[in-house]
Formats: sequence, C-alpha cells, structure tokens
Amino acid sequence: MKSQREVAPDAIEFEYDLAEPPEKVWR
Repeated sequence: MKSQREVAPDAIEFEYDLAEPPEKVWR
C-alpha cells in the first residue's frame, strides 16, 4: 500500500485508510 500522502489525490483511498488506526495513517 502506498503512503497516505502518495494517494492524497484519491479521496476514496483516504477514507478507506481512515478506518485503520490514525497513527498508522498519519505516522
């Protein structure tokens, strides 16, 4: 999986990652 910043343009991917712990998404 690519970093959140890499898929930033993809709002769908962003929301999907939000389901996981914020620490894993932002850190």
